[in-house]
Amino acid sequence: MDSATEQMEAHRKYVDVQYMITGAELVGHMLYSGQVPSKEYSDAEDFMLFPDTPSFFSLFSAGTFMVFFPTDLHMPCIKVTETAKVKKIVIKVRVQ
Repeated sequence: MDSATEQMEAHRKYVDVQYMITGAELVGHMLYSGQVPSKEYSDAEDFMLFPDTPSFFSLFSAGTFMVFFPTDLHMPCIKVTETAKVKKIVIKVRVQ
């Protein structure tokens, strides 16, 4: 995916713990500070979207993990240079 067409996401009930098995992607980051969502929160999906541009991007590569708390807006699955296959594990940890 391309960051120009994607949006930031956030969750309320779960912390995302992600581990990259193979491949690499970029992940955009921004702290939640009252931004207005473009897609309102869905309790059933524990998901909402934000149109804001990430403050910065991190490289998420094989053998590393990332943790996203409810205060972390994040934009995963962004291609590094070209589209590539990735394999990762996502564990949801309930916080509410």
